[in-house]
Amino acid sequence: MGRFTLPSSGKIYVDTAILIYAIEGHPLYSPLLHPFWSHVHHRRIQAVTSELALLECLVKPLREGNADLEREFEDALYGPGVALIPVSKTLLKRAARLRAFNPSLRTPDAIHAATAINTQCLGFLANDRRFASVAGLNTFLISP
Repeated sequence: MGRFTLPSSGKIYVDTAILIYAIEGHPLYSPLLHPFWSHVHHRRIQAVTSELALLECLVKPLREGNADLEREFEDALYGPGVALIPVSKTLLKRAARLRAFNPSLRTPDAIHAATAINTQCLGFLANDRRFASVAGLNTFLISP
């Protein structure tokens, strides 16, 4: 398992997997993410993600009828220090360009990458190597 060093301030994009690891308390990744979320909580870093993350995070709690987990995800996504960016035509066009030149990116991943680029995030926090090949993303992987 890797260590990563993020900027101490500014905007950092958060991929959906990172949110899921943190909220669901993943035994390997959640402890690695505590310093990041502490910086977000103290407003040193702004976490940025797409509204698409809301959809992706809520599938499991809705399927399982777990209202508490659903509320935890919503509280995190609408909480202080987190910017939830709407999906727009501009973002979708940029995502299409990213997919055209990065065939390994799936549509949701391209939307996340385009959102990070358009909002000028200093980094992209993820656990998916495919993001590392996207031009314009400074990707921080939580595991090598």
